[in-house]
Amino acid sequence: MNREKMVDMSTKKAWRRLYSKYLGFMRLLANRQSNIFAGIAIFLAGFILFLPFTDTLDLLRQGDEVMHIATVRESLDTSSWLLPQLTGQPNAYKPPLLFWLGMVGEALLGRSLLADRIFMLVLGALTGSLLFVIARRVGASFFKSILIGFSFIVSLAAFKFSRLLMMDLPMAFSLTFVGYLLLLHKLRPRYFYLWIAGFVVGVGFLFKGPLFHVYSGLLYLSFIGIRFWSPAILVNPDRQINLFKKFITEGFVLFVSSLIVPAIWVVSLYVSGHAGVLWFFFVIENVGKFGAENQPMTRIFGGWLLYLLPFTLSALWIWFKSFRQPVRNKANLFSRIFFIAAVLITLLHLLPDRKDPYYVIPVLPLVLLSVGLSVQRNDRTVWWLLKLQNLILAVLTGTVAIIFISWPVGIFIFIFFGIWFGVGVLYKNGDYDWFGQFIAASLIMILFQFLILPKVNRPAIDESIASELQNQSICLVSRNWWDVFELKMVMPNSDIVHSSPMANIHCADGHRAVLELQEQVQLPQNYILTKQWSHWSIRPFDLNIKVN
Repeated sequence: MNREKMVDMSTKKAWRRLYSKYLGFMRLLANRQSNIFAGIAIFLAGFILFLPFTDTLDLLRQGDEVMHIATVRESLDTSSWLLPQLTGQPNAYKPPLLFWLGMVGEALLGRSLLADRIFMLVLGALTGSLLFVIARRVGASFFKSILIGFSFIVSLAAFKFSRLLMMDLPMAFSLTFVGYLLLLHKLRPRYFYLWIAGFVVGVGFLFKGPLFHVYSGLLYLSFIGIRFWSPAILVNPDRQINLFKKFITEGFVLFVSSLIVPAIWVVSLYVSGHAGVLWFFFVIENVGKFGAENQPMTRIFGGWLLYLLPFTLSALWIWFKSFRQPVRNKANLFSRIFFIAAVLITLLHLLPDRKDPYYVIPVLPLVLLSVGLSVQRNDRTVWWLLKLQNLILAVLTGTVAIIFISWPVGIFIFIFFGIWFGVGVLYKNGDYDWFGQFIAASLIMILFQFLILPKVNRPAIDESIASELQNQSICLVSRNWWDVFELKMVMPNSDIVHSSPMANIHCADGHRAVLELQEQVQLPQNYILTKQWSHWSIRPFDLNIKVN
């Protein structure tokens, strides 16, 4: 009997040792019950905040999304799962995982914008929870960790891209998750963490291609670079050699494991006879980014200024100040690592000719994490900058409400935030300073998303006109051929043909209504201007009907 107990106890110890060695990171939140509830609460709060208007077009849009949604729907209709297609041709511009998520969403929930975007909502909310987990893991307080998680949830980056079928938010989550796994490996070296991190990098490849490998490589170099830069390593050649060997070994494990998922996808394309797509995907599409008109570098850094709202000023100040201070603890160390990684990835995007501001979205969770880990409660400059930005945004929100909604709504916003900031002046304690201004910033973003934007952002085509043209044949005149997909979302049953304004309007055959988007062209023969309306970005739309 005693022998059986000893065997049983030895077995339990072996299982505990195995679990602790390879799956210990799964116990992170279980260390304290409050951490579990907080992580779940951040996820639920993020999901609930992202959900309203996600099934509509009344939100901040990004031009590429219409092509992504069109690819999802056409691929689902034709059962093109392995290689999603658009207009009857394989969509080789982008890897398939984003389209797969949209296809699964529509297969489960039916055809709707919410179904296309549902996984983006989930990943956006999970990113906020993951930031909370990382902050707790490096020793941040419970309250600060919650603020770090929610700072991403209420940022413009999350509010916009968590509700769009774009690959930028999934890349942000994947890169943050890779950073978390590298952090765990740093704290408790286990090759298991590197293998999982490499697998996540491989999954990220299916969102953005080889570029995600470069992102992850720069993140890993940031971890190693901090080690090389430490005084203990710089003055000791033997330690330098050992660290270099470790860098080669760990980098090899990370790189090899990151090739598993891409290799499976490439082999699948070869077997199915789609090998020709790979040349376009790996070479032509990436070379094309260097052949466009060179855009100013300020566009990339403008992405930081825009998508870090409502924390832009305070975040930039914290970064500037923290980088000049010595590393005193674990939180400062990892803050510096994530800071360097974010800067390197941002500088990488200065190389191609295209420099769209939203290219920085994947690094913004790391930016907010770095800022949150570095902020000091007694830094009054941070509080004043946050208060200043809140005042500016509150005034802009109230002014826009007066112009586009009504006087009472705008005046209410001014009075509400006037009282809020007045209370902050009366009760000058540290807790109210930080928490009160954080709540004010969050409320401003929520008002903008759910009150201001739906009123300001008019539909691409007036609802009455869309109803009138439903099931009819339309000739669309615009510079971008993908504008057809924009109208298809509003008028799915209409036959829409595109024509460039630089050529003859070939589809103005006398049977189709001519719709001019953002262009001023000479009216086709036998057509007259019947209606004109504008989008919130002041884009004129003309409707021409043939006169018999």
